[in-house]
Amino acid sequence: MIEIGKYTKLSVAKQVNMGYLLNNKQGEEILLPNNFVPENIQTGDKLKVFAYKNSRNEIVATTQKPNIILNEFAFLEVKSNTEHGTFLDWGLDKDLFVPFSEQTSKMKEGNWYLVYLYFDKKSERLAATTKTNKFIESVNVDLKTGEEVAILITEKKELGYSVIIDNRYKGMVYNNEIFRVINPGDKMNGFVKNVREDGKVDVSIQRLGYKNIEPDAEKIVEKLKENDGVLYLNDKSEPEDIQFALQMSKKAFKRAVGNLFKQNIIRIKDDGIYLR
Repeated sequence: MIEIGKYTKLSVAKQVNMGYLLNNKQGEEILLPNNFVPENIQTGDKLKVFAYKNSRNEIVATTQKPNIILNEFAFLEVKSNTEHGTFLDWGLDKDLFVPFSEQTSKMKEGNWYLVYLYFDKKSERLAATTKTNKFIESVNVDLKTGEEVAILITEKKELGYSVIIDNRYKGMVYNNEIFRVINPGDKMNGFVKNVREDGKVDVSIQRLGYKNIEPDAEKIVEKLKENDGVLYLNDKSEPEDIQFALQMSKKAFKRAVGNLFKQNIIRIKDDGIYLR
């Protein structure tokens, strides 16, 4: 079955005036409009496409890549507000609709919001909502300690950052375990540390067993965070410059930088060191 809101791999069946018809093994057909047709396409080719409804309420395919797919979370930018609702830029020609009834507060043009993409059975269209908590599972959380998971950074908190895990669960990455610059909207892999009784999950963005960095290295990481992830210091810097910037000796600096580099926390360039 060709499901809207998801990627699917289809065969090129034949060319028509408006584009190419694609089909699956069950014989279901969908149109790939001319403006999305790749060069040198041939009958029998396999294409990975995204299915959605166009402005005429027809199910069509596109080779464009949306920034969110069905039953997933993402941060998207508000493109416009109308009397009917809000429209988001999700990477496709046709903007994504957010009904007023699915907004926790009035959305503002140019702002970015955490949203969830769902299929609205009433209108039979894809829509987004900022009422994301109703799609988070907190009972019988099926995760194990040490398991690698996909996380979306959602919000800065006093203790760290809230995250959404595998598009299902809510978790937290703590400040004292963050050794690189992260921001809401970032997607990365993490590792389950603990599943709490309330269903929330403690997550590390390093593999468990990751060696704690020494105090001097931690000081460098904190200074990197304060300076947008870069310090214009290296092993050729004058000891006085290192002492002024970090209050440590050049020998301690070189040892700490080596530790951070071995643990893949920083990159070393000719002009300085950078957080990964």
